[in-house]
Parts: sequence; C-alpha cells; structure tokens
Amino acid sequence: MSSKKLGDYRKDYDNSQQFYQEGDYKITDYGVLDDHTSNIIKNKQYIFENVKNQELLELEEEEEYLNRIRNEKQQVENMQREFSSYQSLIQNLQHQLEKYQKYKPYYEKYQSIKQLLEKTLSKLESKETENQILQNQISSLKDERDHLLQKQIEIQKEKTDLTQYVTKCDQLNAQISEVRIQFQREFSDKEKQFLKDLNLKQQYETKLKDELAQTQCKLEEAMIQIKRLKEDNQQIGLKQDSYEEKYQATQQKLIECLKELDKSKEQINRLSFEVQQKRIEIAECQEIKRQLSSNANILKRQEILFEELKTSKAEDDQRIQLLQDELDLKEKELNRSKQLNMKLSEEYDGCVHKIVEFERELAVYRKENHELKRNLSILMEKQQNEKAYKEEVNRVKQDLYNIRNTELDKFNSVFDYIMSPQSNLNKSKN
Repeated sequence: MSSKKLGDYRKDYDNSQQFYQEGDYKITDYGVLDDHTSNIIKNKQYIFENVKNQELLELEEEEEYLNRIRNEKQQVENMQREFSSYQSLIQNLQHQLEKYQKYKPYYEKYQSIKQLLEKTLSKLESKETENQILQNQISSLKDERDHLLQKQIEIQKEKTDLTQYVTKCDQLNAQISEVRIQFQREFSDKEKQFLKDLNLKQQYETKLKDELAQTQCKLEEAMIQIKRLKEDNQQIGLKQDSYEEKYQATQQKLIECLKELDKSKEQINRLSFEVQQKRIEIAECQEIKRQLSSNANILKRQEILFEELKTSKAEDDQRIQLLQDELDLKEKELNRSKQLNMKLSEEYDGCVHKIVEFERELAVYRKENHELKRNLSILMEKQQNEKAYKEEVNRVKQDLYNIRNTELDKFNSVFDYIMSPQSNLNKSKN
C-alpha cells in the first residue's frame, strides 16, 4: 500500500490540469500543437484521468478502510477501558457482597414472620369484628334497656294515672251509689204518686167519658126536642114563646156542657203532658241505671287491667335485670378485648417498625443487586472470552449466594428475637 495520502494525489491531479485543452488546440509552455499531437495528448490525458480516477477511488476506499480500522481500534480501546472499569466495578461489588453477606439468613425468616404477622392480623381483624359485633349487641341491648326503662316510666305513669282514675271512679261510684239510692227512693215515690195519679186520671177519664156520653145523649135528645119544637112551632104558632124560652134554656145548658167539656179536655191534656214528663224521667232513670252498670263493668275491666299491669311490670323488671347482667358481662368482655387489642397493637407496631427497617435495608440490597445484575448482563454481552465469562458469572452467583446467606442470617437473628420469650408478640400468640 502506498504511503501517499489522498490529499497528495489530489494535488498531483490538480497540477496535471495544465494540459487542459480548449477547442482543437492545447496551449502549453511549448506553444501551439498540431491536431495529431493534440489527439495523442488528449488520449493520454483521457487514459491518465481514468487511471487517476481509478486510483482516487481506490484511495478513497483505502481511506474508508483505514478510518474503519481506526474506529474499530478506538472501540477496542474503549472496550478495554470499559472492561477495566467493569473489573473495578466487579471488585467494588465483591466488596459490597462481602459487606452484605450478613443479610443472608433474613429472607426465609422474613417470610415466616410475615406469615405470622398475617395470621396475627387476621386474628386481630376477626377479634375486631367480634368486638364490633359485641359493641353492636351492647348498643342494641342499651337501646332495648332504654326502651324498657322508658316503657317502665310510661307504665308507672299509666299506673299512677290509673290509680288516680280508680280513686276518682271509687269516688264517683260512691256518689253514684248515693245518687242511685236517692234516685231509687225518689223514683219509687214518684212511681207511687204517678200510679196514684194515673189511677185518678183513669177514673176521671172514665167519669168524664160517662158524663160526655150522658151529655151527648142529652144533646141528642135536646136536638130531637128542638126538632120537635120546630115542627110544633111550625104547626102551633101560639106556643112559640114558651117553646123559645125552653129552647134558650136548653141552649144555655148545652153551652155550659160544652164549657165543662173544654175544661175536661184541658185537664186531660195537662195529665197527658205530666204522663209524658214522667215517661221521660223514667227513660232518664233507665239510662242512668245503664250507665251505672257500664261503669261497674269498666271498673271490673280496670281492676283486671291493673292486675295485668302489675304482672307485666314484674316481668319487665326481671327482664331488665337479666339484660343489665348480660350487658355488664358484655362490657367486661369488651374491656378485656380492648386491653388485648392494645397489647397486640403495640407488639404489631414494633414488628412493623422492624420489618420496615429490614425492608429499607432489603431495598438497598435489591437496588445494588439489580445494578450488579445489570452490569453482569452488560458484561455478559460484552465478554468475548466464554470461559472467563462463565468463571465471572459463577463467581458473581457465588457472591449473590453469599449475600443471600448473610441476609438470611440477619433475618434469623431478628426472628429469634421476636420468637424469644421476652417478646410480647410471642406471648400474645401463645
């Protein structure tokens, strides 16, 4: 390969352009050439240009190849530097793996304590559910107790009202008994007087009817006599004066009889009104008697209701006492559950704090482990020597295994402390 560069060839090519020809002649330092010489020069120039172009193309390809070689060399150098940096990184990771070997034993015990905490949480949730159910039952019992106490107050008030009502009813019954006795006395007297008056009225009506019948008969006889007198008067005019006097007397007597009849009718109407009043008084007395009998029935029902209220009050008192005893037991059990929940919550908070610290350290370890794996994957891609790559991978796996063992050892120590007799969580679990 020639030691000349592409720029040198281009310079030579530019210098050769002095043979450039315009038209049919080539003007050079030797003067004007003829056509034959010019054609020869043109052919040589054409051949020279083709050769130069070919050489230029070869030089360009050679330069591209050299640039590619330089780039590959630069890449190799970069890879060497990167490999050395990876080696230093691997050494640092080895130191970190040696540092984190103490965290190996924590993983399995972390899982076991996590399961234990999950069981404890489930127990706490079930206990909280039971406590909530007990609290709801206690609330319902308190509501029922308040309702029963309110009902007892209402029953006591009703009992007081009923006692007052019974007292008033007793007073009213005493007054009604006195009124009944007085009314019976007056009613018997009035009944006797009414029967007496009724007998007198019947006698008087009978007498009046007889008198009316007699008066009617006399009136009919008088009318007959008047007719006769009229006939006689018509027949006998001489006897008219005497018959007129008799007629006037008879007419006067008839008027008096009619007046007596009107008086009898007025007396009959008055007696009928009195009889109607007596009947109204008798109906009122019967209504009072019926009310007295209904009041007696009401008193009997009130006495029965009073006895039922006494029985119901005794049953309600007994039931309230039972509910109060049950409520006291539920409250005691709830207090015990609250105390146990407080202890379990304190133990749980301590365990959660320790687990959070462990998870924080574990997150740092996982991050570094992730970086190690990423760098290891990069190293696996960039490593050309398969044997060295396998040895490096085995060494990194061994380091990871050592780190895991260290983490598990640390977790075992935490788990041993939690499961030790000094731990309250272990006591609550037992």
